[in-house]
Amino acid sequence: MTRGLILIAGLFIAGCSSDPPPIREAAPVAGEKVVAAAFAPPAKPDKSDPAAGKLLVAAVAAHTGNDLAKLAKLTAVSLRREGLTTTAVGTRAPLDWRADLLAPGRYRAEAVLKYPNAVESFTVVIVPDAGSLVVADQPKVKIEGVKLRDCHVQRMEDEFLLVHPLADPTTVAVPAADETVNGAAAAGAYVWSPALAPALVHFDKATGRVVRVVYGGRENDSDVRKEITVREHREFGGVWLPSKFELRVNGRVFIDVEKQTFDIGKTFDAARFVP
Repeated sequence: MTRGLILIAGLFIAGCSSDPPPIREAAPVAGEKVVAAAFAPPAKPDKSDPAAGKLLVAAVAAHTGNDLAKLAKLTAVSLRREGLTTTAVGTRAPLDWRADLLAPGRYRAEAVLKYPNAVESFTVVIVPDAGSLVVADQPKVKIEGVKLRDCHVQRMEDEFLLVHPLADPTTVAVPAADETVNGAAAAGAYVWSPALAPALVHFDKATGRVVRVVYGGRENDSDVRKEITVREHREFGGVWLPSKFELRVNGRVFIDVEKQTFDIGKTFDAARFVP
């Protein structure tokens, strides 16, 4: 959910008004062909196709070492990601992002953006029916209405990559075309889960792990196409989770995470998620 919250925070950093300036997309990298990922989900089925269902079962086993008891630990997680992002005003900046997630629907993020001539920070808290944003030392601002809805869409990006939605009994899937991801063969499926419904997911055929997720997101009150490509997984507390990934929005690189770490099975004080 990094992008949506950076854009919201960026409006306040830049000076948000009742008629804020449009948020600019990141400029394309020189020589890069900008193409949004194909995404054409069929109608949601009543139950999983057997072949696609097997991909989900195999993926959960591959990420957890076939120890499904670990899934419960993935509903309470702290993470840290470091890399480069594009801010709301179109500036590429180093990012240090720390977040706490408590399923269902509770999220707290603390971020630091390093501009060429300044350092900015913000804290955001999202719960099912409320949200708040604090930029640097400014007063707390409520997140509500369309912005709150969009933030919940962003939050589900992170929750989906924590694997446990794939094992939810309400999750269903149908096969999609195989593709080559990171130079390796990957099996595809359209997945409807408690997070990112629907999403086009590709699983590395050698490891069974999730390596690509395409889905419809929200930015600046508009629908966008998002694509996460996982370049590396590492083991955290016995679970294999993304340690390096790239996020594209409408085909353009928005964030490049070079290091992501997780602390799973956390216990949080209730005050941690008070907006």
